Amino acid sequence: ASSWLRQALARSDDLRARHHGVYDQDELDVLWLAAHLSSAMSASLVPDLPKRLRAASAALDRLREPAFGSYARWFEVYEPLLGAEVAGPASTVAERTTPVTGTLAE
Repeated sequence: ASSWLRQALARSDDLRARHHGVYDQDELDVLWLAAHLSSAMSASLVPDLPKRLRAASAALDRLREPAFGSYARWFEVYEPLLGAEVAGPASTVAERTTPVTGTLAE
């Protein structure tokens, strides 16, 4: 998934450069999918994804196109969830789980 997402985002970067920085719906779909998969898998599938989400959010805010409103809201949700990945890799489930001590009889 990581390789496919990076290739799709690289292609969308090329298309956005040709269109003078304008985001299209296909690129926003790929960004949303990358954010969703990264969050669901607790893994950084695209190294610069939080930065990409911030850039897309800023562009959508300037554009003020109602058709893209749902993308802007989803990016606002995913940014904080993925922001921790900027500092380091996501922790594993075992590291996030608090061990249970004692027995039921206690």
